[in-house]
Amino acid sequence: MLNFDLTKNYLDLIVTYVSLLILLSKVDDRKTVLGLFTIAHEMVNGQADASFPRLGQMIIDYENPMKKLIEDFTPHSKVR
Repeated sequence: MLNFDLTKNYLDLIVTYVSLLILLSKVDDRKTVLGLFTIAHEMVNGQADASFPRLGQMIIDYENPMKKLIEDFTPHSKVR
């Protein structure tokens, strides 16, 4: 049962990740969304998000999400 739960949770994570990136690629002004996220994070937590530079770079890298997703999941296809 533990392996089933682990597999299900992993696949849920992958589906959420891919869905988020494809959805984000449909937004024309991703930098505005990133700015709104930063403002919301600061309002809730009282400080800037420490991983903001990494998040900003990810949004730039995923301009073409299908190409980037193929690169990201190539190691997964080699695991047997």
